Amino acid sequence: MPQRIAYDEAHGPEMKNRYRDAAYLSDQAVAKLVRGVRATESGKRTVLVFTSDHGEAFFDDPGAYYGHTWSAREAEVRVPAWVDAPAGTLSDAERASLRAAARRHPRP
Repeated sequence: MPQRIAYDEAHGPEMKNRYRDAAYLSDQAVAKLVRGVRATESGKRTVLVFTSDHGEAFFDDPGAYYGHTWSAREAEVRVPAWVDAPAGTLSDAERASLRAAARRHPRP
């Protein structure tokens, strides 16, 4: 079990590395899941929708060593999400709606 470290500026670099490691491993797990679903016959026509539980502010600002819930800044309250839809699974109107939403809310 990893050693607990203090949540303060002195341990910032170590905490940032742990956070990046966790994000990387999460990305790898989701990629494995998507590949597994797409490899099945029904997965070739399955729409996948991914959403997070919250945004993130961890180390967004130089010198800021805090997590979320400290403010209502965009990085904390914006909920990341994506849709992966194989050709033929969404109507033209649904695809247009998703594109319009992406334009209204570009990635930071």
